[in-house]
Formats: sequence, C-alpha cells, structure tokens
Amino acid sequence: MKRRNGIAAAAVLAAVWGLTAGISGCETAAGEPAMYIEPAELTQEEESMAKLVGAEAEKRIYDFSATPALQSIYLKTYRLEQGKWVPESDGGQAYGETEGRLALNFDSLAKGMGASLQGKEEFGSSSYEKDLEEEFAEVSRVTTVLEERRPFSYEEEIPLVIQVMSSGDLNSGDRVESWPVEAFSRPEEYRSPEGGAVYAVTVQFSRDPLD
Repeated sequence: MKRRNGIAAAAVLAAVWGLTAGISGCETAAGEPAMYIEPAELTQEEESMAKLVGAEAEKRIYDFSATPALQSIYLKTYRLEQGKWVPESDGGQAYGETEGRLALNFDSLAKGMGASLQGKEEFGSSSYEKDLEEEFAEVSRVTTVLEERRPFSYEEEIPLVIQVMSSGDLNSGDRVESWPVEAFSRPEEYRSPEGGAVYAVTVQFSRDPLD
C-alpha cells in the first residue's frame, strides 16, 4: 500500500485541526448527545490549506459527533456493477473519542484514495492506490458529496461521496450525469455510463471493537 495520498490528507487535516478551537457537541432535547456527521465549516485560511491537497478538497472534510459507545470507524469504497455495489477497498480504525474530523483526499476514485481521522488525542491515516485502468487514462467525471448534517445510528453505512466517470471523448461535449449521495441506497435505479464507471465512499461508526 502506498502512502502518498494518506500523508497529504494527514498533513492538511493536522493543519486544519490545529486552527480549529474544537468541535462543540450537539445535544437532543432529552439531553443526550446527538450523533451526526456534517461538512466541516472551515475558515478562509483553512480552506486555502485544504486546497493544497487538491481540487475541492475542502468539501471532503467532515466533523462528526457520537456517544461514548463509539469504538471504531470504517471507510469503504465501492464500484457499481450491474446494479449492485461491489467492494473495492475497506479499512477501519479503533476510535474512542466522541467527536472528531475526517478528511478524504482523492482525485479519481479509480486510482485510489487517502483518508485521515483526527480527534483531540487520537490520529490516524491510511491510503490505497491501484493502477489506473487503461480505459480511464482520460475521463470526464462528476463528484457529489454529503452537503448537510446527516444524523446516523451505529452500524449504519453513510454515503459520503459518489463519483460518476465517463471514458467518452472529452471534446464531444457529452454531459456526465451526476448522482446524489442518497443514490447509494438505490443502486438498482442507476446505470454506469457507457464505457464508464461509478464509485461510492461510505463511513460506518461502530460500537464494536476493531475487527
């Protein structure tokens, strides 16, 4: 496993975290902590740092809040095959804090992705890369991300990113269809573009120890 993407994401996340005073928890009406993940609100300086990683990297940084029962966090990447999501990669990290920040670093999910996770005391990063398939040597793509606060339950898989790729002629003017992240739960309703591919990234918060 190559580390380049993970190191880049880790460096930016560390810098952004250092500029952030902290993440304030949210409580329900009953006084219990609400569990959610949402796009991080970055200052202009933080956004500038995030953009050093790559295009629109600031849109791939998330804050989350959970309960003390949280023990591990999993990230998974999928590729759509005949109306079903087929796992491309997965990984997890033990995590014992109730709040934190997650950063994803990628350009083309066909090539791989880097991820970094940071709390007040805990930190971890990982990445995976694979040889770019020949048909994706030159593609047009549309990426959609989670854009608002998303409540969650433990063991629930939460879609963060969907990327649609087309290997058609970039000069033809053909439009690549975008998919909302909610489409992850309805893969049978969508089709990969002709000669293209569709990828998704999800996160799962778990009360179980890391496998």
